[in-house]
Amino acid sequence: MSDEAWLWDRSGPPDPTVEALEAMLSRYAHGKRATPRRRAPLPLAVSALLVAALLVAALFVVVWSLDRGEVTKPLPTGEFVVVNEDAPDRPLDGGAWCEPKPRAQRLRIGELGWVELAPGARVRVDDARRGFTRLFLESGRIEASIDPRAGARVFQVATPAVLCIDLGCRYVLEHDATSGEATVSVTLGRVAFASQGREVFVPWGASCRAGPGDRLGTPCFDDLEPGLKKLCARYDELSPLEPARRELVAKFGSAVERRLDTLVLWHWLADADPEVVALAERALIRLAGLPPDALAQKQITGIDRETWRAHVEALWWR
Repeated sequence: MSDEAWLWDRSGPPDPTVEALEAMLSRYAHGKRATPRRRAPLPLAVSALLVAALLVAALFVVVWSLDRGEVTKPLPTGEFVVVNEDAPDRPLDGGAWCEPKPRAQRLRIGELGWVELAPGARVRVDDARRGFTRLFLESGRIEASIDPRAGARVFQVATPAVLCIDLGCRYVLEHDATSGEATVSVTLGRVAFASQGREVFVPWGASCRAGPGDRLGTPCFDDLEPGLKKLCARYDELSPLEPARRELVAKFGSAVERRLDTLVLWHWLADADPEVVALAERALIRLAGLPPDALAQKQITGIDRETWRAHVEALWWR
């Protein structure tokens, strides 16, 4: 070989022998494309967290759209026949009573889902027409699980104190015939509690009470700090427009720290006392900031409840 430098940097005269060898071997040359590098697999814990986050996001999308009519692929239309799972060939007509003793009893409601009656509960089938089912819980405890695809408000349970409206969820409803109080605790999705034209929203992880005489309570999350929960209970005990409510709302608003608990403050925006509304709104601004629509209009007070709901509702899902 005449000049070894040509082998390294192609400087100097080419070596004839090397040129001949290169020509012969050129068809075996590398295609000049880099071999794809395999990505290192994600740690198992990180992968699990990502999967969990995707599942939560998917659930949020489904439940978020329930009362807006945005869920696709609804359940087949038809009569949601109510049957006792122990006697599935005998539908329960309107007016039929169920009183499970001594063990629990489960009712199947067409393709909507099921309702389990605790021993001692007393339930009547009020309505089972096409696309709608309504039961009446006179006393005792039930647990309901309704398919989210059914859409909002197609399944309802009335009690002597309040109407519980399903928004696609799973919940426990109890009515105490002695005190006249009803309580709902939501374990998935959300429900609405309605009485005398008023309606409150109870999301997953929250509870609400209602009593005779249009005493519709304030929904709050079950893990709300005990001191704050007492303030809510005291607020609900007072009559509308009682000045003492202002002090309770002011204390709650200054002490609350979780954005999750804007649930309570948002419901207090419906109070008949403008001072209570102003105190609740002030606390909402501190916790969640102003709604985008209000910012765009340079509005810092007197923001309507629906604008606030659009701003803070996402905070109630966890």
